[in-house]
Amino acid sequence: MCFSDTYRFDPADVIFEVARDLGMRLVFCRGGGTMPRPVDGERPLPFEPLDAMIKSIAACAQRFHDAAPDSMRRVAFAPTAPPWSVKPDELKVIAAAARGLGLRLPQPFVRDPRLRGVLPEHVRQAPGAVDCRA
Repeated sequence: MCFSDTYRFDPADVIFEVARDLGMRLVFCRGGGTMPRPVDGERPLPFEPLDAMIKSIAACAQRFHDAAPDSMRRVAFAPTAPPWSVKPDELKVIAAAARGLGLRLPQPFVRDPRLRGVLPEHVRQAPGAVDCRA
Protein backbone atom coordinates (compact mmCIF):
# COMPACT_ATOMS: atom_id res chain seq x y z
CA MET A 1 0.00 0.00 0.00
CA CYS A 2 1.23 3.48 -0.79
CA PHE A 3 0.73 6.20 1.79
CA SER A 4 0.03 9.87 1.37
CA ASP A 5 -0.41 12.80 3.72
CA THR A 6 -3.61 13.61 1.80
CA TYR A 7 -5.54 10.64 3.24
CA ARG A 8 -8.34 11.62 5.62
CA PHE A 9 -7.77 8.47 7.67
CA ASP A 10 -4.87 6.30 8.80
CA PRO A 11 -4.91 3.08 6.76
CA ALA A 12 -3.01 1.29 9.57
CA ASP A 13 -5.93 1.94 11.97
CA VAL A 14 -8.36 0.28 9.59
CA ILE A 15 -6.10 -2.66 8.77
CA PHE A 16 -5.18 -3.43 12.40
CA GLU A 17 -8.84 -3.09 13.45
CA VAL A 18 -9.98 -5.61 10.83
CA ALA A 19 -7.17 -8.02 11.75
CA ARG A 20 -8.16 -7.76 15.43
CA ASP A 21 -11.85 -8.33 14.64
CA LEU A 22 -10.95 -11.42 12.61
CA GLY A 23 -8.49 -12.72 15.21
CA MET A 24 -5.65 -12.64 12.68
CA ARG A 25 -1.96 -12.26 13.35
CA LEU A 26 -0.71 -9.36 11.22
CA VAL A 27 2.69 -8.10 10.12
CA PHE A 28 1.91 -4.69 8.69
CA CYS A 29 4.57 -3.82 6.11
CA ARG A 30 4.42 -0.05 6.18
CA GLY A 31 6.23 1.32 3.19
CA GLY A 32 5.87 3.92 0.56
CA GLY A 33 7.87 5.91 -1.88
CA THR A 34 9.71 9.19 -1.80
CA MET A 35 9.33 10.06 -5.46
CA PRO A 36 6.39 9.91 -7.87
CA ARG A 37 5.94 6.84 -10.02
CA PRO A 38 3.30 6.66 -12.76
CA VAL A 39 1.24 3.51 -13.08
CA ASP A 40 0.26 2.50 -16.63
CA GLY A 41 0.46 6.09 -17.83
CA GLU A 42 -1.94 7.22 -15.12
CA ARG A 43 -1.25 9.74 -12.39
CA PRO A 44 1.62 8.90 -10.01
CA LEU A 45 1.21 6.70 -6.97
CA PRO A 46 1.16 8.64 -3.70
CA PHE A 47 4.57 9.52 -2.28
CA GLU A 48 5.96 11.33 0.74
CA PRO A 49 9.21 12.99 1.79
CA LEU A 50 11.67 10.60 3.48
CA ASP A 51 11.54 12.34 6.87
CA ALA A 52 7.72 12.21 6.82
CA MET A 53 7.80 8.50 5.91
CA ILE A 54 10.18 7.71 8.79
CA LYS A 55 8.10 9.73 11.29
CA SER A 56 4.91 8.04 10.13
CA ILE A 57 6.41 4.55 10.38
CA ALA A 58 7.81 5.35 13.84
CA ALA A 59 4.36 6.54 14.97
CA CYS A 60 2.72 3.41 13.51
CA ALA A 61 5.26 1.18 15.27
CA GLN A 62 4.77 3.01 18.56
CA ARG A 63 1.00 2.47 18.36
CA PHE A 64 0.84 -1.06 17.02
CA HIS A 65 4.17 -2.96 17.08
CA ASP A 66 4.50 -5.72 19.66
CA ALA A 67 7.84 -7.54 19.46
CA ALA A 68 6.77 -10.39 21.77
CA PRO A 69 7.24 -13.88 20.25
CA ASP A 70 3.48 -14.56 20.37
CA SER A 71 2.50 -11.10 19.19
CA MET A 72 -0.60 -10.63 17.06
CA ARG A 73 0.59 -7.21 15.80
CA ARG A 74 3.89 -6.29 14.24
CA VAL A 75 5.09 -3.50 11.99
CA ALA A 76 7.84 -3.84 9.38
CA PHE A 77 9.62 -0.98 7.57
CA ALA A 78 9.03 -1.84 3.90
CA PRO A 79 9.78 1.02 1.51
CA THR A 80 9.45 0.46 -2.20
CA ALA A 81 12.97 -0.47 -3.26
CA PRO A 82 14.93 1.55 -5.81
CA PRO A 83 14.91 2.26 -8.64
CA TRP A 84 11.13 2.37 -8.42
CA SER A 85 10.05 4.79 -5.70
CA VAL A 86 12.94 5.40 -3.29
CA LYS A 87 16.03 7.39 -4.21
CA PRO A 88 19.24 5.31 -4.04
CA ASP A 89 20.91 7.83 -1.70
CA GLU A 90 18.10 7.24 0.83
CA LEU A 91 18.91 3.55 1.30
CA LYS A 92 21.33 4.02 4.18
CA VAL A 93 19.03 6.47 5.95
CA ILE A 94 16.13 4.01 5.68
CA ALA A 95 18.23 1.07 6.91
CA ALA A 96 19.51 3.10 9.88
CA ALA A 97 15.98 4.27 10.72
CA ALA A 98 14.62 0.71 10.64
CA ARG A 99 17.46 -0.50 12.82
CA GLY A 100 16.91 2.37 15.26
CA LEU A 101 13.21 1.54 15.49
CA GLY A 102 13.90 -2.20 15.92
CA LEU A 103 11.82 -3.02 12.83
CA ARG A 104 12.41 -5.55 10.08
CA LEU A 105 13.23 -4.74 6.47
CA PRO A 106 12.28 -6.87 3.45
CA GLN A 107 14.99 -9.26 2.24
CA PRO A 108 15.68 -7.68 -1.19
CA PHE A 109 16.17 -4.30 0.45
CA VAL A 110 18.54 -5.65 3.09
CA ARG A 111 20.64 -7.54 0.54
CA ASP A 112 21.30 -4.40 -1.53
CA PRO A 113 25.11 -4.17 -1.84
CA ARG A 114 24.98 -0.42 -1.13
CA LEU A 115 24.12 -1.21 2.50
CA ARG A 116 27.46 -2.84 3.29
CA GLY A 117 28.73 -1.38 6.55
CA VAL A 118 25.25 -0.18 7.60
CA LEU A 119 23.81 -3.58 8.50
CA PRO A 120 25.91 -6.37 10.00
CA GLU A 121 26.90 -9.05 7.46
CA HIS A 122 25.04 -11.83 9.31
CA VAL A 123 21.87 -9.72 9.10
CA ARG A 124 22.36 -9.02 5.40
CA GLN A 125 22.83 -12.73 4.66
CA ALA A 126 19.88 -14.03 6.72
CA PRO A 127 17.10 -15.74 4.77
CA GLY A 128 13.68 -14.08 4.62
CA ALA A 129 12.85 -10.86 6.40
CA VAL A 130 15.60 -9.92 8.82
CA ASP A 131 15.68 -8.34 12.25
CA CYS A 132 17.63 -5.10 12.01
CA ARG A 133 18.32 -5.14 15.75
CA ALA A 134 20.64 -8.13 15.36
